[in-house]
Amino acid sequence: MIDTGFNGYISVPKKIIKNSSWTAVGFETYELASGELIREEVFLGKIYFPKKEHITYVLANSSNDILIGTKLLQKTKLEIDFVSNKVKIYFA
Repeated sequence: MIDTGFNGYISVPKKIIKNSSWTAVGFETYELASGELIREEVFLGKIYFPKKEHITYVLANSSNDILIGTKLLQKTKLEIDFVSNKVKIYFA
C-alpha cells in the first residue's frame, strides 16, 4: 500500500519481519494520522524495488499491510488516476 503520509522507506508487519534475516537497529516513535504516537522497532534489511536490491530501513508495524513510504519513492514518478482507479509508478 502506498502511504503518501509516511515519510519513511517501508513499513512491514511484525509477523513478516519475524521470518526475515533483517537486523534490528533501534526504535522509532512516529505519529499516526489520528495523532496517536506509536513506538516501533526499526530494522536494516534487503528489499527489491522494483527489481533492484536496496539495503534500507524497515519499520515494524502491527497491521497486516506493507506500507511504501515517500523516501522509497524519491526517484520515481507516482501517478494516481482516481477516475480509472489505477496507480502507476514510473522508475528513473
